[in-house]
Amino acid sequence: MATGSFGESLSGMEQLAANAEPRVTAHPLLQDIHSELRNALTEVRDVKTRQLEAQATAQAVTKEVVAALTRARDLAARLRAGLTTLFGKHDERLVEFGIKPIRRRPRKGPIETPVEDAPTEPDLDTDVN
Repeated sequence: MATGSFGESLSGMEQLAANAEPRVTAHPLLQDIHSELRNALTEVRDVKTRQLEAQATAQAVTKEVVAALTRARDLAARLRAGLTTLFGKHDERLVEFGIKPIRRRPRKGPIETPVEDAPTEPDLDTDVN
């Protein structure tokens, strides 16, 4: 049996069935197997045809999904723009719709530097004795 692609495998089995046909007529056991092989090959061709049709349908549906998603994204962008126009680009109500409002940066206050305490020196006035 061929271990290559689908087409190679099918072609090899069809060739086997065609070449074996004149030889199996004298052997009833082989004739039954040959007949089953012919039926199986017909079934494989039918199933493969249905698979290709389903694949084509899936590709067409995928194109429809992409087109619908593109339209929805366009409409969502237009609605976001309309809401931003309605409320203004700084309005916090835009958050309800998943739109980030433009927020002003907080003003920085004067820069305060921490004053370090002067290091304490030991008292020299005290008698250690």
